[in-house]
Amino acid sequence: MESVQEIGPLLSKEIEEEENNRRLSEPVLNALREAGLLKLFLPMSLGGLEVDPLTVAKLVEQVASYNTAAGWCLMVANTSAFWCSRFPEEGIDEIYQNGPDTIMAGAFHPPMKATPVDGGYVINGRSPLTSNVHEAQWIFVTAFVMENEQIKTNNGIPEIIGVAMKSGECEIVDTWYTIGMKATDSNDISVNNVTVPQHRSFALAPEFQPNKYYKGLLYKLPAIAASIASLISPVAIAVANNAIQELKLLADKKVPFASMVSIREKGTVQRKLGIAQANVRSSRAFLHQEISLEVVNFCFQ
Repeated sequence: MESVQEIGPLLSKEIEEEENNRRLSEPVLNALREAGLLKLFLPMSLGGLEVDPLTVAKLVEQVASYNTAAGWCLMVANTSAFWCSRFPEEGIDEIYQNGPDTIMAGAFHPPMKATPVDGGYVINGRSPLTSNVHEAQWIFVTAFVMENEQIKTNNGIPEIIGVAMKSGECEIVDTWYTIGMKATDSNDISVNNVTVPQHRSFALAPEFQPNKYYKGLLYKLPAIAASIASLISPVAIAVANNAIQELKLLADKKVPFASMVSIREKGTVQRKLGIAQANVRSSRAFLHQEISLEVVNFCFQ
């Protein structure tokens, strides 16, 4: 947390430039990387920090309070690191061959198409919302396994896999023009006949055997629970709290039409501000409580 507070001014300083460029700046990415924030959920066996989910939630919210897109970047990097527990060990060795600061961007929906070939799959399709895509060395997507040009099913359930592709094999489609979260670089990706070896794929199913690098208690948590609770929700809380702080800055200066005093002196404004603060604080308290209960339930029972 001290490291986050040290780099906080830098994170805030770059926001305008980042929103204009629709992606994080190099100084911000370097600061996040040097602080170890891109490898919070990466196992220590791979050079990561393997941080507990509650601490991660607090760190992500603090980063997002300075720079929302930077907080979202932590979500992208650490969610991908968590999901890597499902890849075969040979796949992990390839993905992290250049060190623990490797970034993998991902798009979960809609699934692409995966046609089985000898030793792997051929991937085709297009997916939106691949955040931080220009900074990623790897791209993760889900894909329907195809059979005779139809989706393969098992007992009526579509067979879906997760795959990791080299970023250079994917085309970035420039679609990210938005009024919010401008700097998250959440563009589409398009893939045309990219061959992925078997060791960079896994079955997307509830039951799996983690590879040798992911044997810690942390990785007993469900990946969806870890990513939503510890990485996505804290960004939303930071956005809400930032809005409250913006209103407080405005309250002294804003004088409504036909009024002699600022909105700070208005009882209705004070009431609504109090409700908003209570909602944010109670949401944070509830989230932290639920994360703590999840850790106990999944890791120690």
